[in-house]
Amino acid sequence: MMKKIRLFSKQDKGSVLIAVLIILTFASVIALIVTKITITNIEMKEVESSSKRNFYGTEDVLNKIKAGISSDSAEHIKKLYSDMLGNYEKYKSSEESLSKCFQNKYLDELEADYKNIDIAGKYDVDKLKKYISESDTAEQDYLITDENAADYIVDKNEGTFTFKNISIKCKDAAGYETAIRTDITIEAPQMKNSFAPAEFMKYALIADNAVTFNASGEKINGNVYAGAGGILSELGGSGTVSADTVITRGDIVANAGTSLTIGASASSSIWAENIKTTGDSESKENGAKVNITGNSYVSDDLSLNGKNSTVTLSGRYYGYNFQKNYDAAKPETFDAKYSSAVMINGQKSRLDMKGLTDLMISGRTFISRGTDLFADKQNEDILMGDSLSVRTNQLAYYVSKNYLDASAEYLKFTDKGLKSYIKENNLSVSEEKLKSLLDSTNQVTPYYYIDDISSETMANYYLNFDGTDAAKADKAKEFFKLYYKDNKSNVNKKAESYADNNAIIVDEDCILSLGGNILYKDAENIDGNELKQKNINIDLSASEWKNNGTFFNISSKLAVRYKALQLGLTTTHDGAKAADARLDDKTKNPMFDYLINRAALKNLVNENTASGSYIANEQYMNGAKDNVVILVDNENSNTPYELKNEYRGGIVIATGDVRVDGGFDGIIISGGTISFAGGAVVNADESKVVDLIKEDLSRADKKFSGIINDSVYMNSNEIGAIENKDYIYYDNWTKN
Repeated sequence: MMKKIRLFSKQDKGSVLIAVLIILTFASVIALIVTKITITNIEMKEVESSSKRNFYGTEDVLNKIKAGISSDSAEHIKKLYSDMLGNYEKYKSSEESLSKCFQNKYLDELEADYKNIDIAGKYDVDKLKKYISESDTAEQDYLITDENAADYIVDKNEGTFTFKNISIKCKDAAGYETAIRTDITIEAPQMKNSFAPAEFMKYALIADNAVTFNASGEKINGNVYAGAGGILSELGGSGTVSADTVITRGDIVANAGTSLTIGASASSSIWAENIKTTGDSESKENGAKVNITGNSYVSDDLSLNGKNSTVTLSGRYYGYNFQKNYDAAKPETFDAKYSSAVMINGQKSRLDMKGLTDLMISGRTFISRGTDLFADKQNEDILMGDSLSVRTNQLAYYVSKNYLDASAEYLKFTDKGLKSYIKENNLSVSEEKLKSLLDSTNQVTPYYYIDDISSETMANYYLNFDGTDAAKADKAKEFFKLYYKDNKSNVNKKAESYADNNAIIVDEDCILSLGGNILYKDAENIDGNELKQKNINIDLSASEWKNNGTFFNISSKLAVRYKALQLGLTTTHDGAKAADARLDDKTKNPMFDYLINRAALKNLVNENTASGSYIANEQYMNGAKDNVVILVDNENSNTPYELKNEYRGGIVIATGDVRVDGGFDGIIISGGTISFAGGAVVNADESKVVDLIKEDLSRADKKFSGIINDSVYMNSNEIGAIENKDYIYYDNWTKN
């Protein structure tokens, strides 16, 4: 019996299989549970995602209603502001405060606009539906507020208008549904105790074309705006502009034998496309002179083109552009007209920047394409590696035709030519290193011109660096750094034929950023006659110049701000955005038409005089005519309106040119050019301008104020003297 039992205990075949089956069954159950949990989790996330999409869609409908209310209420503010400005004296003398009067009238306007004329005490639901969609009834039906529940509350003590019980319900094709219920409250904006002056009232001169100094001793005390023609000193002119703000769509230019002094203090702001000197002089005393104090914001270049010219800068200098626009979707665009740089092209010139505390030059110098003279041979801008340079630095990039391969249309070096180029230019770089910097297909680029003697088409050749845009610019910068290291004395010697011994003076500590190299003389060692070359490497990473980098953002903001100032004299404007930061056609959207209703001015002048000039207001003070308002229609005349010395102050508005004979306090607005007799002085007088306009607006029969566009009193954060920030908000918001 014991033997049988022992024998049976040894027969354990199949036990492992059973164990494996048990384990597999258990694993399968676990896998099934995990799969089920995963599927459930995915389904829950899909439900959550679909629910969120439905919620955001519902919220978008609500935001459309709020945006519509905001837009219409802003129109009520503008309309009411214009009415109160036109009847200022009446409202000022009423028992209510000016602010309270405005507030109550505003709430009355809202009630009249939104009330349901068929059901007392209710707002018009259909009007809110139009904010969702003008014509799509399916979208309009997302607003489910019952007209009998559409209560509104006007609280004149709190200064609010409230839409009650706004209900939105959206159901999508998948059956997801979101319902939102809320109130929307409009808080009446506050009016200041006095009317804030519009920005243009702070100016001495506003010229749609140019401000020109062509006599001695001319002086402007007050802000200045000039259009595409710029601010010019010519024909022996010596102009001084002592201003907090100077804006021109064009250039600031001093010709030989003239001078321009601009800026009242270190905090002054000077905005221009270019700053230039022009014309040749055989002596430093008679060379063009530009002296600028303040924050200089230059869209394009600072160019000393005049022989023996001098430019002196103090404060801060921002040559901020290095591409056309600054939206993330567009790459950097290295083009001479979109790149801010500093260049000395005139012999024996002097650039003194030792008075600067900050220096930013974002772009590079180019050998500019010039005028396109040829149908079949178009010049391209030839990029160099410098941000601040002297004309002779172009020679570093020049390549003799003798070194080029004729069979490659002179666009590549021959092997012998490359060796000869390196030897002639005393370069320590290897052939392979130089090749690595150059474009492999076109190692050089031609620059075409017409020979003065033979009238034949000729070409010079310059190095063409590898890569596109930023990479190409970096190669150019690297080349010049290497070239200068091997040719320092030669570069300096050539440069000194253009820049005098005390030229290009810079305090090293002021350099904020450079797009390329800079050739300069340290302010601490002016007498050492030692020019220096500095590379961009100022503890800045390349990312600082990319989208959202520190200097990219600075350049973007300044470009947008400059366009806004050109369009409306303020630093924000609907037409100025990072994606559209350039005013390519400087003659479009003229400032004169932004400020003045041209047709109304013409009609007013023609109704009152046949002479073309109408004196709408004048007072005699101390034997002189003061507080004058002179309207002139002379845009088709070749002769400027002559503002005689007998008129001492007030407002002058002319569709054409104006010439100032003597002293004048107030503002001159010209659709053309403003020029001056010798010794003429114009002083901005904001209070005089404001008082004249206020006085006319208070008259039942207005004399001139109707020609000023209402829109000039408005800007993005303030409507004249109306504070309207964040005045519409949700209340009692709930979601199902």
